Amino acid sequence: MSGLVIDASVAIKWVIEEADSAAAIQLVGSAPLMAPDLIGAELTNVLWHHVAANRLGESAAQAAWQGCRSMLDRVYGHDELSGPALHMACALGHPAYDCFYLALAEQLDCPMVTADRRFHDRVADSRWRHRIRAL
Repeated sequence: MSGLVIDASVAIKWVIEEADSAAAIQLVGSAPLMAPDLIGAELTNVLWHHVAANRLGESAAQAAWQGCRSMLDRVYGHDELSGPALHMACALGHPAYDCFYLALAEQLDCPMVTADRRFHDRVADSRWRHRIRAL
């Protein structure tokens, strides 16, 4: 399948002005954008942090969440990704949450885009290096 797996570090840049937001926005419409359903929980948590820090109101956070979700072409369930994500997390020595995105990219035979430099660098030195792209 052609397309891109996008993680929450990229998707949040669509609605919250951050470094590389322009690059993240350019991905929209360039290819089908996909993610595991875990992205909803991760985006919700990031938006909550913005609300808690008084950088965003709750209604704006709700609208931002909807905006992020509307830009994804497809969201996949995480259950069948759990085994591969755990394997990747163990092999990489990295938290499993991020590995769900990598596992989906592997399953769909497409690249994954991340703005998480630590995760990118960890994967770039692994057998999955061909799957990861930095934003």
